[in-house]
Amino acid sequence: MAYIGRGLSTGQYTKLDSISDSFNGSTTSFNLTRSSTTVTPSAQNLLISIDGIIQEPLVAFSVTGSVINFSTAPGDGATFFGIMMGDAAFIAGDSVAAGELGVTAGTAKASKAAVLGTGKDISDLGNVSGSSVSTGSFGKLLGDGSSISGITTFAGTAGTETAFSGSSSSTGSFGSLVVSDKVQGDLTVGGTIYEQSAERFKTNIHPAGSQLEKVLKLNGVTFEKLNNYNRKEIGLIAEDVGEVYPEFVSSNSEAVNYGKMVAVLVEAIKELNEKIEKLEKGN
Repeated sequence: MAYIGRGLSTGQYTKLDSISDSFNGSTTSFNLTRSSTTVTPSAQNLLISIDGIIQEPLVAFSVTGSVINFSTAPGDGATFFGIMMGDAAFIAGDSVAAGELGVTAGTAKASKAAVLGTGKDISDLGNVSGSSVSTGSFGKLLGDGSSISGITTFAGTAGTETAFSGSSSSTGSFGSLVVSDKVQGDLTVGGTIYEQSAERFKTNIHPAGSQLEKVLKLNGVTFEKLNNYNRKEIGLIAEDVGEVYPEFVSSNSEAVNYGKMVAVLVEAIKELNEKIEKLEKGN
């Protein structure tokens, strides 16, 4: 008896390849595929019909990986019809087409979900959006130290730097951008950058004390960076700063935290002001 029921809706259901040719009345386990590509659904995610009779998940059959196991072997010549259904599909193929994720080709919507096996990619989707109206919007983007590329424009040679890059014409917004290594190149912020500094985030707090003598050991220099010969800059040498204030220098002695230096400059100015006031009183 042929399957009688609701027809397939694009994007919501995925029809499985027939396994009826392997039915012999004794075999109970069969590999599941779609267009000859192995799939790994959950039993509850399947609608299975044998000879027109709907099979109950976890009772009439179970699924282990890509193998469906029937409690009773389908008879020789029995018909088979199977679909993966619902908003979430577990897919182990080499790639997932846009049409498999949503009703609109080219867009992966937040209401759809795909869980891929290791090494599988989602490709050719166009914009990945947080909602049906946003473009390139994400609640949080986490970088694990490797390169983040292919989102806008990747500036540099992949594998030689850790970078998240874009251009003045790129569009996208992020609730939180966490990069574990560095942002390569210039970073321009249209708004204001704040650093967490509330007392509740700190412990073992003590006055910085006298800083003028240390500050006087620092030397400002002019220079041109090796990757930008056309622009003259003014700053400090990280190695020199590290000899006086190692806490302001990165672990690899390549970068200086200029923002943190404000605290010692404040104390140095206060100390210098005290000296000036004493001199004025002496006159």
